Amino acid sequence: MSARRTERQPFRPAKPDAGKPCAGGSAGAIDGVLDGGPAGVGVESTVVQVGEDGAVTVLRPGGVTAEQLAAVAASVRQDPALQRAAGEAESPAPRSPGMKYTHYAPKGAMCVVQGPRADTVSARIAAELEAAARRGEVTGVLSFDEHIGHYAADVAVSLGSLAAPEEAARRLYAGLRRFDEEGATFILAEACPDQGLGAAVMNRLLKAAGHHIIHVHEDAD
Repeated sequence: MSARRTERQPFRPAKPDAGKPCAGGSAGAIDGVLDGGPAGVGVESTVVQVGEDGAVTVLRPGGVTAEQLAAVAASVRQDPALQRAAGEAESPAPRSPGMKYTHYAPKGAMCVVQGPRADTVSARIAAELEAAARRGEVTGVLSFDEHIGHYAADVAVSLGSLAAPEEAARRLYAGLRRFDEEGATFILAEACPDQGLGAAVMNRLLKAAGHHIIHVHEDAD
């Protein structure tokens, strides 16, 4: 898939995870916000369905990971809807509101870039950002400390280290809001490992991108 063909998704403001953006997004509908500080996890709660036999189906990954659930449940599986490919229709009756495809979308067009090798993924992101800049886009990149220095973008946001998915979970929504604040029109997000809390981060990234994905093959130059 070429990032150039990415369509803009219907805008859904990123979920506030601190008092100031929560108050700013209320548009005068409430008188005030009791600010208890930034969210400890960042991504919302894990949503599950528990069967009569004790088996757990994860409807939306979150702060409680599948690995943690497996320690107490008879079995753990992901709902098949979480694995739908880009372009497939959304279920007309999702079992959880958090399962909806485009739930947190920045105003600019966004793609997630993933592949088996970090070097080829980084090279593809850099090339796509350069091409977008030539087209006059305001470019944005969402990456990690290990790779953020590889990219030339108008708005560069790091989610922290790849070794600390809990930090990525805390920074995610603030990062998405920053793209809107700085007017990014073309955004590429680097995929992260989807184990543990990384599964929740990837789930929210894919939703933000409307499941638009650039797959970089292992043998890509």
